[in-house]
Amino acid sequence: MKPSQPCPKRLLDQVREVIRVKHYSYRTVRMHYLSAHYLSAHYLPAI
Repeated sequence: MKPSQPCPKRLLDQVREVIRVKHYSYRTVRMHYLSAHYLSAHYLPAI
């Protein structure tokens, strides 16, 4: 990576940004995050 290029945003940050632009709540963002990380492990903790 060249010094003049900014670091790419993490996927979670990109998703969070899009969801917030669409005026979803913080809890919706959190559910998307938890679903993406825990459903792959076949486990979704109670929130």
